Amino acid sequence: MVKHIVVFKVKEEFMNEALGMIEDFRKKKGLIPGLKDFSIGTDFVHSARSYDVGLIATLEDKEALNVYANHPVHVPFKTRMAEISSSVVAVDFEE
Repeated sequence: MVKHIVVFKVKEEFMNEALGMIEDFRKKKGLIPGLKDFSIGTDFVHSARSYDVGLIATLEDKEALNVYANHPVHVPFKTRMAEISSSVVAVDFEE
């Protein structure tokens, strides 16, 4: 199994757009082969070190991560989130 974790620091003026994108992405669960599960949500602590949006995806293996990264359901989401964020941090690891 592979865990793919991404956090986004969304530019303030785009937060409402990000919230809509989160809801839309949740509705697409089950459409990407090899994606076993994912969670996405917004931070509620709002500390100095907090990011605004977090995503955790569980994938079958490294190949499934590659499929996910380039899948037409995922690409528009990741592209736009990168555009409306001032910082994006990711980590991928095997369990």
